[in-house]
Amino acid sequence: GNGKIFYTSFTSLSHMSKDLGNVPEDIRNRVNIETSTEPLRKWHKAAARTESLDAFRELLHNELL
Repeated sequence: GNGKIFYTSFTSLSHMSKDLGNVPEDIRNRVNIETSTEPLRKWHKAAARTESLDAFRELLHNELL
């Protein structure tokens, strides 16, 4: 449900923030508006492996194409 989506979104942003610094507003907004758990799960894993916010931003951009 929505609680699970919010938790996954919050967790992803928390991990990115801890590892990479402040999460830019565009990334934070994109993650927060997602309503499906599947992309959030994928992004959560990617956030743990990504080397930069730019790399994560590109992943989000590619998901929208």
